[in-house]
Amino acid sequence: MTSLTSAQTSGKCVKSSLKITSLHILELISLAALIKLHVILEFLEISCESESVWFAFMKERQ
Repeated sequence: MTSLTSAQTSGKCVKSSLKITSLHILELISLAALIKLHVILEFLEISCESESVWFAFMKERQ
């Protein structure tokens, strides 16, 4: 009887730890996606700024 209860409790522990790890994996994936999005947006912002600087430079030359 005691071996059955210990097996049940260990099974519950395994299930709960699996739930936690899957949540952590989802959090990490969403965090990575946010970081990627932030980097892309920042890159676009920099390229837009450099374009406007380039246009201003070309206008000055003319």
